[in-house]
Amino acid sequence: MLDSSSSSSSSSAAAQLAVRLAALRSSIATRLPPRVLLPTVSRCYGTMVQDRKEQLVALMSILKEHIGHMDREQLSFHQSELTSFFLTALNFRCEHHQVGTRVKVLCYCELPVS
Repeated sequence: MLDSSSSSSSSSAAAQLAVRLAALRSSIATRLPPRVLLPTVSRCYGTMVQDRKEQLVALMSILKEHIGHMDREQLSFHQSELTSFFLTALNFRCEHHQVGTRVKVLCYCELPVS
């Protein structure tokens, strides 16, 4: 039988890890400039879509937060790169829409309207 203190310690460690990972994800999304992050996200997506589809949600959440922090000028400047990326992601969704697949891909980002 598991000791309640070890179970509590384990859940505390898991909670701490979750907080640290969320902070790291947020830091990556908000501190890196678009000229650095966007090409990296595209390359990672291209690799992950082949053999790590279940991890795409984490990558897309970083992109979502990053886009949310971009100002209007940055969005305009990187519009073609973002459009190309999302067309690729949507194409993947079209090709993998079969019933029974358990791949979840976040392709929704709220863009600021000013």
